[in-house]
Amino acid sequence: MLNYSQIIRIERVSQNMTQQTLAKGICSTSYLSKIEKGHIVPREHIREAILKRLNINSHLLVTSQEEQFLSELRIAFQRAITINRPSHARIVWNHFNQFNICSVEFPHLL
Repeated sequence: MLNYSQIIRIERVSQNMTQQTLAKGICSTSYLSKIEKGHIVPREHIREAILKRLNINSHLLVTSQEEQFLSELRIAFQRAITINRPSHARIVWNHFNQFNICSVEFPHLL
């Protein structure tokens, strides 16, 4: 899955924008550099300001990432069903359940 650090860097470069230009009035250039390298996770208001300056709708990014996550989940469970081993299905379940994409869990399904 793409993460915000990758998206920010890719979009900034594609717009021929320097880190200084993107960071101006939002955060320091060194802070932006750390964000792009994935060394830190920016606070929400900083992330939103950066995405706004890049003309990126953060809601669309979340939707895209959720769709990719669900696609990966579907493929993993199809493989688990094909293998027909409950232990493999549980491993897949535990892997994807760690992401906590919603507040509801369904442990009774396994």
